[in-house]
Amino acid sequence: MSDIKIFISCNRESYVPQHPLLYPIQTGAANADCHFEGMLHDDEGEDQISQRNTTYCELTAQYWVWKHMDADYYGFMHNRRYISFSQERFEEDEYGNVMMGMIDAAALDKLGYQPDNMRRMIEGNDIVALAPLDISKCTWLPKDQRTVRGQYASGQQHDTGDLDLLVSILREKYPDYAQDAVNYLNGDKGYYLNMYIMRKEHFNAYSAWLFDVLDAFSAKQDYTNFSNYEIRKCGFIAERLFGIYFTHLLRTRPDLKARYLQNSFFSSLDKPYLEPAFDEHNVPVVMASSNEYVPFLGVLLSSIIANASGENNYDIIVLSNGISPTNRQILETVLEKRPNFALRFIEVSQILSNSDLPSKHHISVTTHARYMLTEFLPNYHKVLYLDSDIVVDVDIAELYHTDIEDYMVGAVRDTVVAGWYKMPGHPQKQYMDTVLKMRDPFNYFNAGVLLMNLDAMRARFSAKDLLDLACDDKWMWLDQDVLNSICDGRVKWLSQEWNVMAHADLNPYAKPEGFAPKWLQDAYNKAKEKPKLIHYAGRAIPCYAPDADLYWIFWRYARQTQFYEQLLFFLAQEAGELQKRKEQQQALLSRQNKLLYRFLRSVKRGIMPVINWLLPQHSARRDKVVRVYRRMRGIPENGYQI
Repeated sequence: MSDIKIFISCNRESYVPQHPLLYPIQTGAANADCHFEGMLHDDEGEDQISQRNTTYCELTAQYWVWKHMDADYYGFMHNRRYISFSQERFEEDEYGNVMMGMIDAAALDKLGYQPDNMRRMIEGNDIVALAPLDISKCTWLPKDQRTVRGQYASGQQHDTGDLDLLVSILREKYPDYAQDAVNYLNGDKGYYLNMYIMRKEHFNAYSAWLFDVLDAFSAKQDYTNFSNYEIRKCGFIAERLFGIYFTHLLRTRPDLKARYLQNSFFSSLDKPYLEPAFDEHNVPVVMASSNEYVPFLGVLLSSIIANASGENNYDIIVLSNGISPTNRQILETVLEKRPNFALRFIEVSQILSNSDLPSKHHISVTTHARYMLTEFLPNYHKVLYLDSDIVVDVDIAELYHTDIEDYMVGAVRDTVVAGWYKMPGHPQKQYMDTVLKMRDPFNYFNAGVLLMNLDAMRARFSAKDLLDLACDDKWMWLDQDVLNSICDGRVKWLSQEWNVMAHADLNPYAKPEGFAPKWLQDAYNKAKEKPKLIHYAGRAIPCYAPDADLYWIFWRYARQTQFYEQLLFFLAQEAGELQKRKEQQQALLSRQNKLLYRFLRSVKRGIMPVINWLLPQHSARRDKVVRVYRRMRGIPENGYQI
């Protein structure tokens, strides 16, 4: 059995799965503040060029492997780019990437990372390369620029003089490669990313050739005023050198055995499986948020921090649907000096986008991510889930420590849905009676606050079961209905103050709770006097509804966040939109009044001749009718003339 080593180049701390053929290696370790745990490091030993990582990029790892590691096959990939070993051909984006989400077991299975399968795809070949990019089909390039040279020139900070210099170096040092270089650069098939697997003898020969040429190229560069992008020039040139070397081998070695595979790109480097952040007193709190909802997530975190106890450790896990690196950094900054807080992210955007999960009303697909908690958190028994439009006014550990017993979830009855169910003519009643078919319609919970018994949920459903169930378009309130359906009769009821629904409309007659059963309405009203968690669902968030229920509690915590000014901007925007709608309504009313006035004038002009004929002016009949009309309208005797 061949010794196959595939090295994963990591320029940042990254998740690399435990796998017998994969070896993570930190690139530029000599320039880093620390060595990443569980990895090889390209600055170990004497013969290494780690300090040149800023110019040579991931090639410092290749150099270190060449000098320090022994194998029958050497391979190179990146922390977010993996070769696909699947025999199935997957759909690619315009740049030749198979787009993936997280590097989890499902993704690796899809890409054929079973060790025996990988061996079958590798052994017997001299080189395993990425399938070349067909530049002739790159519509983002002008037609006359669809070559390897043209693609290089398309970069704003690329200089085609680099390619001319490269050819001249090859003519001088390796003349047999010069024409291959010209042919490759003028061709329309490109090998990129410095990703490949080579048999030992080819890898050693390629590395000796590559670094000799690259050193000669680098020696002719003046890096003094290069930008952060330009300084990586040697890494870009190395991509073209692999294509040139491979083209030369294909021409001169007709017996060369090569296999071409696809490249995959992982949108997330987050760990797909998390362990509890603390060994003792761990209070796991899970939230889900898109990038747009991060300011509200910040308010929620602010409220948790303000009420936290030093006796507990708070394990904050955010299911991210595209939260930007900047917003992640802001959230991390808030917690970085709090030793009893940990904040971690799990990126779920690709998983959600690859499904047929629906969104309705104010509910986005992000909320469906909680179905996957049983798999994301394999060694967690219980977690507390909170929507990001919630504010906490007590120590959240109090709720987490509730004994959930054998129930699937701990939750609070939904007072809004209960009111709708009893509201005459509201579609909620027919829906709950014919679709949800719950044992008791008033035992429907709001899923914004959930104490989740992950052990009990794992015993009954897989994450895939729930995702498949959620794809049915029959659900009115999406994941909340799914959870109510599967947990019916298995809910530990929490007191109402743990999820007090706020409303934007302060008219008591407009609130659904007014139609709810008295016992539930009374519980809601009592909880509202001293709420523990306030849920500003939909448009009830105070920056959209300044007079919403309990708005002052929201702003108390919002002032403590780094998103406060952004929330004030939302408030100003909403005020501007409100003023604009008011002006539009006034303009419409003014136009309507003008039309009505014109209509009445035309009516008067049309009807007065008839009245004058029936009731001649100064006649007794006319005077009598006028007196009766004035009494009916309250017009004084000397009022206006009719």
